[in-house]
This record gives sequence, structure tokens and C-alpha cells, in this order.
Amino acid sequence: MPRYWITLDKNIIWDYPKQFIDKKLKKDGVIKTYPYNTDISEISDLIEEYIQMDKEELFQKHFEKDLWGLVNILKAADRRIGIRRLLLLRRKTKNKSALLVIEKRLELIQDIKNKNTQGQ
Repeated sequence: MPRYWITLDKNIIWDYPKQFIDKKLKKDGVIKTYPYNTDISEISDLIEEYIQMDKEELFQKHFEKDLWGLVNILKAADRRIGIRRLLLLRRKTKNKSALLVIEKRLELIQDIKNKNTQGQ
């Protein structure tokens, strides 16, 4: 059974298909509709498109096929993106998983700056 997930500090912050299961209640319980037919290959294509994208185009491009809120998480974790754009993404996104990644990156950047300052 195919699965994609993203972790931060050993916690799963994005999980396909778990977060995207369509749950419909019926008299006899819960019917789970798994969107495996097309989503797995579409997510793979989206990740490939993102990875191949030039860093200068990342913030100009609208990823129409991102139905899962994945691109902002990828941007938040992308080392090609500097602090200025990371702060811009933090202001623009409402994606909770992306915000967690942004805060972690900013925390790590601050820790590095503090260590460099102490070492001088």
C-alpha cells in the first residue's frame, strides 16, 4: 500500500493517505474511500516538478496540481530558499505543517548564529 509522509523531530506532520481519507458515516459504520487510483502518481509528479524547478521560479510558480498542501511544506524545508523568502512564506501560508518546518528552520538558523557569536 503506497504511502507518503513527512516527519519533523520524529513526528509525522503530513501523511498521505491518512490525512486525506474521505470518511463517510453510514448506519453500519465508516466507509473509507482511498484515493489511490490517481493520487500516488500525481503526488510523485508534483514532487518531481518541484525538485526540477529552478529556485528563482519557486515563488513565481503556482502549483495548480497541489491538492494536498505539499508544496509549501517542501518550500519551508528547501535549503535553496533563504531567510528572506522563508519569512515571506511564513507570512503568506496558513499551512500548519509548513509553519512548523519554518519555525524549526528559523530556530536552527538562530542557534547557528548564536554559536558563531559565542565562538568569536
